Amino acid sequence: MVLTTQPKDDLRVTLNRNYGKGVSSKEHRSVTISPRYYSTGVTIEFQRTVRVTDDNSINALPPGLGTFPLYNVQDFKSTLPDEIQKKGGIFFPMYQREAMWISFKGNDPFAIKVYVGGVNAISGLPVLENEVTMLKRLKLFREGKSLQDYVVTPRQLWLDGIASSDGAVRQFVAMPCGSGYSVEAQVTGDEVVRGLQFEITPKISPPTVRQPQVAIYLPGQKDMQITIMMVTGKAIPLLVQSQFTDGNLKDMMQDKEGIPPERQRLIHRGKQINVHLVLGLRGGGGDVPEKNPDMGLSAGGLIKQAILQDPFHSSIWDMSRTILFNVQILNSDLFEKLTDLPPPSTPITAKTYADCGLPYFEIFDEKPSGIKGDFCEVNSVNTLDKIGFFTSIKAQSVKEANESHNNSVVLLDSSGVSVPFRPVNVLKRLVKQLALKEEGKSRLTGEEGTEDGRAKKKQQV
Repeated sequence: MVLTTQPKDDLRVTLNRNYGKGVSSKEHRSVTISPRYYSTGVTIEFQRTVRVTDDNSINALPPGLGTFPLYNVQDFKSTLPDEIQKKGGIFFPMYQREAMWISFKGNDPFAIKVYVGGVNAISGLPVLENEVTMLKRLKLFREGKSLQDYVVTPRQLWLDGIASSDGAVRQFVAMPCGSGYSVEAQVTGDEVVRGLQFEITPKISPPTVRQPQVAIYLPGQKDMQITIMMVTGKAIPLLVQSQFTDGNLKDMMQDKEGIPPERQRLIHRGKQINVHLVLGLRGGGGDVPEKNPDMGLSAGGLIKQAILQDPFHSSIWDMSRTILFNVQILNSDLFEKLTDLPPPSTPITAKTYADCGLPYFEIFDEKPSGIKGDFCEVNSVNTLDKIGFFTSIKAQSVKEANESHNNSVVLLDSSGVSVPFRPVNVLKRLVKQLALKEEGKSRLTGEEGTEDGRAKKKQQV
């Protein structure tokens, strides 16, 4: 199962360059999802931090120690394994002895589902719904607990981990796929999706009057040559006329190269207008290394954080414009081999962090909201270190994890698979209908068990 972006006419996913001396032109600092016809959107950053202590105590917030460098899968299609290319999206390298939290920036409302290997980080339920997931929601509903399985910006400024309890999350940490540590492996029994998946739903756009196509006027010239740049970097010259629209150009490219219009980029006057992520394209790729290159996200120590409730009415969300994209996490040891780029510098350890005198941050208004997931099947890394079979992969994982835990001087997830976005109020209505259906079955069963019920059934027959 692969989660990929569903093409939308008015949403785009854009990487933001990381400018600086000696920084690769392929390195980016963040990703922005925004409507095509107005500039506002939500920007997501992946912040590096140290791993907090994993002893079931609730830690205060660790700070960000810089962003993880982000890379477009399509920029490395000649060297990345085919399995990673098929998932598409973006990727970044991560050490086992560091942790990650997700930052959300923007002023407009967006509903964001975060999946950890296809498991919802808020609800603990897998992306593929079945009778079991609906019955779990029914149980929550009957117990008066929240059904919300997403965060809402700009209220939610960050997410430190999976919502394992009310008012606390378990930190995002990376462990090798195949070691049995990942949330996906513990919930689903397999590791197919891996990494992170984001499902983002914008608000309904205000009605606007616009032309479906933007004409490109070239006064004083009958014909002119322009260049269309393919995602492979291949330049395609086209002879156009002054009255051509951008739609005409895209149609020409589709006829010439077979590229769908939504996957084309326009180069005009030597300047690329926008750099769009092209997700889900197929390609060649390098050999898969003997060691698994990608990592699964696991549950680390507890951090104080509340998942804030959706304050909006369900009618604000435009469920027809939901998009999905993948974020893959690579083993830092193999990063250079797969990308021909130097690996990131050694992350700051908990000891270095403490030696610098940097404090943890206490958030005084992080009150429980009642929103938490069903992660009873998920054990933290520290717990799994003490149970189960001790494989060679697990032994190496424990060794690297201990490098962090020993420094505890500081106390503290081809075709896309998706489920239509449903605001919490819509989920409540669906679960209420299920509850009524279940109650109807119970009444019917109870009635048939009585003498009057059996008599009525005989009369019907």
